[in-house]
Amino acid sequence: MNDIKKFIDFIYNNNLYFLFIIFGIHYLYWISNIADNTKFKTLLSIYGTLSISLSIYNVYTSTKTQYATTINNQISYLNQLSQNITQTTSSFFANNKDMKYYYDELFNSIKNTDETVRNYNSEQIITTNILINVDALINYIDSFKITSGGNVNFQIKVMEEKLFKLLSQFMKSQIFVENWKKFKKLFALKWTKDYISMNFNQ
Repeated sequence: MNDIKKFIDFIYNNNLYFLFIIFGIHYLYWISNIADNTKFKTLLSIYGTLSISLSIYNVYTSTKTQYATTINNQISYLNQLSQNITQTTSSFFANNKDMKYYYDELFNSIKNTDETVRNYNSEQIITTNILINVDALINYIDSFKITSGGNVNFQIKVMEEKLFKLLSQFMKSQIFVENWKKFKKLFALKWTKDYISMNFNQ
């Protein structure tokens, strides 16, 4: 099987040589009475079969390459969505020192006991930003599973695990859950509602 594959690869990569051979055969065909020869007819049918095989192989390799490129693009986009969540939250809390109470609740599980320090608008802005990216991430992971026919890539499994851990941490925050409930009513898409309901009963 490997020998056949090597032979097909050789033909595929050296099309020019085989083009000369085909022109040579055509030249012989027109200048002589070789067309009446049974062996020559057999040779022509072999070349015909070979050309069909090459066409099929060409379609197969190009489809395989396109599929691999699509998968890589999808994984790259998923990584970008995942990075957006951490980058936007990090930059937000770095630029809004008054929101340290919410940062502590999200990342350190330290509950805020002083309701007077709360900035409800900023809480909603950052939580909505996180959830929009989570929404896209869940949708894209689900779409990836459907398009790949259930063959889940290792990197997708890692992405799912990271998402689950992140949301598990965030769902410990009462403020995050409050804002999730608002987001759920107004903006959340079905797959995100289903995912969070199934995994976190929210």
